[in-house]
Amino acid sequence: MVIAIIGILIGLLLPAVQAAREAARRSQCTNNLKQLGLALNNYHSAFKSYPPALGGPAMINADGQSVCTRSILVPLTAFLEQTSTFADAYDTTVAPNVPNPDDEEDEDNDTFGGEVWTRTIAVFLCPSDSGLAKSKELVNGGGKKPTNYAVSAGDWAESAVPTDPIPNPRGFASISQRARKYPGITRQNTDIKDGISNTIAMGEIIIAAPSEARNANVGTVVDANSVIAGTLEEVLAGTVPGNCFDTVTGNQYISGLTVKKNKGHFWCQGLPQQSCFSTLLPPNGPSAMSGAENGNKQRLFNSAASYHRGGANVVIADGAVKFVSNTIDTGQLRDGGKLVKTGKSPFGIWGALGSISGGDQGSL
Repeated sequence: MVIAIIGILIGLLLPAVQAAREAARRSQCTNNLKQLGLALNNYHSAFKSYPPALGGPAMINADGQSVCTRSILVPLTAFLEQTSTFADAYDTTVAPNVPNPDDEEDEDNDTFGGEVWTRTIAVFLCPSDSGLAKSKELVNGGGKKPTNYAVSAGDWAESAVPTDPIPNPRGFASISQRARKYPGITRQNTDIKDGISNTIAMGEIIIAAPSEARNANVGTVVDANSVIAGTLEEVLAGTVPGNCFDTVTGNQYISGLTVKKNKGHFWCQGLPQQSCFSTLLPPNGPSAMSGAENGNKQRLFNSAASYHRGGANVVIADGAVKFVSNTIDTGQLRDGGKLVKTGKSPFGIWGALGSISGGDQGSL
């Protein structure tokens, strides 16, 4: 009888304990994003612009190419009490290149170009996305130094070096480059016509461990029915984000589809496969890219995601942190909604919060 009572009490207490622990983890995640929001604005105060989402100076990658692939997180280290990391990251004598992510299946090809890139930065990690399995797969076993925080590409499908090398016209970040040896453009707060209090700057993603990659909110499926590469006209006409729901059954990508699993693997790596999300599909929705090769011309949209119940955190350009529900209004996803270069977003409040100058101001 006593044992049965104890069992009942444990059954009642355990969910409460778990909920309290998750509340603490979510609070820490919120604090991390507040620090990132403050760092973004301190950077802007110092340099009169936000840092580029795909930055320079150019370095030599493992294939001998001159590339600019630093993520937006690298320059922010100067404003996150990581001054030694910032100094080493921009000293080419100690950091001649960045990890090469081009072959995600070959761990030996994740070549490090300096000790600085092997550092774990706690403020870049959400404590809810952790655990022994992920640590073993990505850090201890695979040598990854991941991040849970990505920059917003707005209501747009991003490409590092698109066929038409125009900057992203919609998002806080533009990862598009004229060529790999040139950094992406920088934004100023005056470029954000919808207002910095109405525009998402950064948010959460789930780090794509191989064991979780087929979860629809973790991996990125190859699906040309959702997003295509090509000229700007082809991308605008042929990208239908809502089609990506057809690649999922339950919370898993359909068996047989190719799923990429390099999201969030390196905090220093700025290529869009790893470092950005779009405000198209809702938080914890699926993500899609146009082709199976990790080529820089591929188009993709990653969805924001987290292991917090019911949604994910984002940081607004003014530094405020908000929680976005999985059920946020996403407008015309199932009604053939397509990308637009200018004007109001077809993708509801979520799309409006991502666009910098659509003339539509979403609010949370």
